[in-house]
Amino acid sequence: KLYAEWFAKFHTIFHRCTFSTASTPFIAEKMSALKKAFVIHNGLNKEQLAIAEKLQVKKEPYSICYLSGSKSHDRDFAQVQPAIERIMEENDAVHFYVAGYLNESLSNRFADRIVRLPYMPWQKLLAFNAKMSVNLAPLDTENPFCHAKSELKYFEAALVGVPTVASPTDTFVKCIRSGENGFLAESEEEWYQAIHTLLEDQKLAIRMSDLAKQDVLERYAPQAIGKEAFAVYQNILKEAKTVFKK
Repeated sequence: KLYAEWFAKFHTIFHRCTFSTASTPFIAEKMSALKKAFVIHNGLNKEQLAIAEKLQVKKEPYSICYLSGSKSHDRDFAQVQPAIERIMEENDAVHFYVAGYLNESLSNRFADRIVRLPYMPWQKLLAFNAKMSVNLAPLDTENPFCHAKSELKYFEAALVGVPTVASPTDTFVKCIRSGENGFLAESEEEWYQAIHTLLEDQKLAIRMSDLAKQDVLERYAPQAIGKEAFAVYQNILKEAKTVFKK
């Protein structure tokens, strides 16, 4: 009910304004059908950078994590679950960590290797994520809502040195260069190969996580997002002068 009220208010405000900004190109494109839209990406904040800099954690070997922020991800996770099952069947050392809300059947078969944690604030989430070998970001690519989601699951994991395997949504395709700073996967075989590779090839995993961290510090750090926002608002001011002269 609260979310419904929020979005009703967002809708009202959007129609009252002359210009709009969005956190992803996909949303901005949808907005642009009604009015001028610009992109200001979601990004990291200074507290996240400070937490990441102080972290001294030991990696959990053969660890896969899925960080579910809401109860809306069961369908998203369903596409990667078969690949995880295959990997856990082949390697008894593999553990799967879930934080947040998720209905999954893996626990029925691998109860002793499934670690469930409650929903946690983002400050604690960074430290938890940093211990993992692989971070998963599956999304339903047939759902426009999923294409609208930001890169958050990629850049938060990359900040603490964890490579991500993600679905090829509009957003992830724009930030993940598959095989370089992460992997994109859609079919069961693609999910399996990507996760298996990162678990078994430590040199590749380290190289990939290093490239991802370099990428997010360049593109999603507060200074970078600040420059992007400044440029966007400058453009809006310039266009506003023309619009309101008419």
